[in-house]
Amino acid sequence: MPELERELPKQGVTLTLPFTDGKLDKPRASGRVDKAALARFEACANDRLLGFRLRDGAAAATVTLGC
Repeated sequence: MPELERELPKQGVTLTLPFTDGKLDKPRASGRVDKAALARFEACANDRLLGFRLRDGAAAATVTLGC
């Protein structure tokens, strides 16, 4: 079945949460929506995730969430 061999198109928004020294840096949004919607999504993530930290965050890490 060729449908199973091809990668499916991405839908929605992907939010990338970079952590440096255990502290959340600026969240980044990407996806198949207009730039204004991505900017609003990033602004909301900045507000809601302010102060997020990793418990054992000595090294840099990135968390990626997709919807």
